[in-house]
Amino acid sequence: MDGLGDRKPSELINEMLALMEGHKSCLLFEQIFLEQMPEDIRLLLAQDTFTDPRGLAARADELWDKWCYYHQRLGSDARRCRPPCMHPGNASGGSL
Repeated sequence: MDGLGDRKPSELINEMLALMEGHKSCLLFEQIFLEQMPEDIRLLLAQDTFTDPRGLAARADELWDKWCYYHQRLGSDARRCRPPCMHPGNASGGSL
C-alpha cells in the first residue's frame, strides 16, 4: 500500500476491501490498514476494538476530520499548525 495520500481513511478501506474480492478480513488486514494511518491516529485506533473494517475506518474518519490541513498532510511532522486543530500534539495551542 502507498499510504493514505489524499484519501480519507474510509476511502482507503473501500479500496482495500475491493482488492480482497470478497475474502473475509483478518488481523493482518487491520494491521495493514493501521500502518497507512499517521502515527498519532494509529495509536488512538489501536486502543479500540472493532469487529468490522468499516467501523474502524469510520472511527479513523472522525479523528482525521478534526486535524488541520498540515497534520492531515504531514502527521506529527507538521510545523505550521494553529488552533483549533484537535491533533494530540497541539495541546499547547501553538505551532508544532
